[in-house]
Amino acid sequence: MDFAIIDIGGNLVGPTLGLRALGHRVRYWTNGQDPSVRRIAAWLGAGDGPCLDAEVVVYAASFGDEHDCRLRGLQGDEPWWPDRPLEASVNPRQAEVREAWLDRHLPGPDRLVLVDMGDAACLAPAFTARAGTRLKRELASPPRDAAAPAEVSPFPFLYSPALLEVELAGQLHEVLLDPRERGREPGALFAGTIDHWRYGGLRRRLLDELARARPALPVRVAGDLPLVEAWRALQRHRIGLSLPGRGELCFRHHELAALGVPALALRPFGIRVPPAYRRAFPLRIEELPGAEDMRWFYDRHYHPRRAAEALLAAVGRRGVIPTGAR
Repeated sequence: MDFAIIDIGGNLVGPTLGLRALGHRVRYWTNGQDPSVRRIAAWLGAGDGPCLDAEVVVYAASFGDEHDCRLRGLQGDEPWWPDRPLEASVNPRQAEVREAWLDRHLPGPDRLVLVDMGDAACLAPAFTARAGTRLKRELASPPRDAAAPAEVSPFPFLYSPALLEVELAGQLHEVLLDPRERGREPGALFAGTIDHWRYGGLRRRLLDELARARPALPVRVAGDLPLVEAWRALQRHRIGLSLPGRGELCFRHHELAALGVPALALRPFGIRVPPAYRRAFPLRIEELPGAEDMRWFYDRHYHPRRAAEALLAAVGRRGVIPTGAR
């Protein structure tokens, strides 16, 4: 089957790799600036502009985030380029320019899949007003908007581009530690940023709550380690911590699952995720999965192939996939 991917920001690169791995033709374009995303895009053969003539056009953007920025009046002083509609900027006016351009160029609903890959759980008019198959990474449960279209489906996948690049190169085995080295350091580790303004103090509050609830549990935060060393440090600890960011899902979920690190969640998911996600990221230390359990979860429920299968299932339900297509 022939897919065209328009990936604003680069957060759909994982499912795109999954589609390619399943044997589909993929024409990918992104304006994402993450170095790993750029290298993966080059590997995918990304062109200078988006393709719009495929059997299925997948348009992914952070619809909810942009709408939330408008409502809050955030980032209005960031640059924007009215004559370059597909440039990336958090200035809400840039999103308005892009939406106007896409309204003139996107195909009809029979070929269009919209994916909201943003952190905010709110439903944006730019997302709900367009007809087509609609998927959303952060879909609140229960819905916060009583008028939410029933056809919006959860799509709970987010990937660390750097780790995807390692996996794509077939080098994950070089990052994985010998089983004898795993879990030797007691306590829990969070390898990430705690006090970024986007998190509104949430991660700090959750760590404080953990300290009060489990005063005997050693907890370490390593936000300044080089990436590969952070991955190895996670594997050396008995527990990796799952902390939400601005949204429920984080690159850390991909890393913990792919690296086989038993993960403890510090609050329950408030978005729609399959039961396997809740088992892989439990709230109680007594329910922690083992390393092989985490790898099994990744392979069966989170790998880019699984995201691609979820996308294919969604468009199949809407009858987008032509008869006889793969």
